[in-house]
Amino acid sequence: MSDLSLSREAERSLQIANRHSEIPRMSHWLEEVLSEMDVPVAVRFKFDLSANEAVTNIIDYAFDDERSHSISLRLTRTGAELCLEITDDGRAFDPLEFEVEPVPMTLEDASPGGLGVKLIRHYMDRCDYRREDGVNHLILMYGL
Repeated sequence: MSDLSLSREAERSLQIANRHSEIPRMSHWLEEVLSEMDVPVAVRFKFDLSANEAVTNIIDYAFDDERSHSISLRLTRTGAELCLEITDDGRAFDPLEFEVEPVPMTLEDASPGGLGVKLIRHYMDRCDYRREDGVNHLILMYGL
């Protein structure tokens, strides 16, 4: 298989624990795999930022206990489409239904939360969510 065919049709997976210390490992993995898939640097940035926001929200809000949970990432490239599916067994939360507030004019007007979801929606071409058998599936898509 040539390098070009690998970059056009590829799938890679990573499993991390629900700890903030895993985020740099995830970012490194994304950079490595997206580079291998011949994805432009600007798009790599968008995916890394979006994945960081999504996974941070999962770590911070999805779990009601202190146990270790797995967060799975599956990155696929099919032709000119990139798809990152993030799954977890935390509480159900559809970020696409989250009401995004307008960006405040001043820092004093700002309230915590919501900016990450806004960034994901801005940088990705399409986002889907479903809950299946107690598992959240967030799918982030970008056309090259």
